[in-house]
Amino acid sequence: MQHRETAEKATEALLNVAYQLCSLINMFEASEQEGKISKEEGETYRRAVMGSMDELLTSTLTPIVDIHPDLRPSGCCCCADPDAEAEAEAEAEAEAEAEAEAEAEAEAEEDNQS
Repeated sequence: MQHRETAEKATEALLNVAYQLCSLINMFEASEQEGKISKEEGETYRRAVMGSMDELLTSTLTPIVDIHPDLRPSGCCCCADPDAEAEAEAEAEAEAEAEAEAEAEAEAEEDNQS
């Protein structure tokens, strides 16, 4: 996918789907632990979902990151909530802006004292 903006949106959507599928797998495991489904049933569904997710990500995300390596997700796309990740990134950006602003104010104050 050559178009950068489309690639970014597709990557975000694919990672959201992967997160949802991982949540589903976790639900299967919890249901298995609680005795709601058998170990065999849990394994059958877990394999089906994981196989589908692997095929989806391999066939769609791999070609995108081949063209746009910086869009490669860091870590496991299943481990973190995408909304929480976006929130953390926004907080980090706000902190960086605040630091830059504080530095600029300190430099301006030094210039005024000179």
